[in-house]
Amino acid sequence: MTDLQERYRTPRATTRVVALVLIVALVGSGVSFLAWAVLFHGDPKVTSEVATWDIRDDHLVVAFLAVSRESQFTEASCRLRAIAADHTVVGEVTVPVTDGPEQQSLEVEIRTERTATTVENLGCTAPDQPRPR
Repeated sequence: MTDLQERYRTPRATTRVVALVLIVALVGSGVSFLAWAVLFHGDPKVTSEVATWDIRDDHLVVAFLAVSRESQFTEASCRLRAIAADHTVVGEVTVPVTDGPEQQSLEVEIRTERTATTVENLGCTAPDQPRPR
């Protein structure tokens, strides 16, 4: 063995195998996590979107909420928030969505403590969907 070979040895075969196994395990767990996220969270049971809102007076805002459910039997609960010009919350309401077609538009009244300038959709939840969408 020469002086260079002693000084700069190549990694042993077992080290290469262990490194390869660790890399394969990390890639496999990453792919598994990605598949889980896509399969279980990619198709929510209920979603919602504020189509428009109308400020009726200093203490009332009416929002038009478009709700899309998986089926007409999916029960949901949607939360809306009214916000003032200084970005404080001035009203909030939770609306149950229990009957009607899968795609529906709801007219939601939000009572406010003072004039609101915008309406924020916090999302809808269902029994099997705790995260609002």
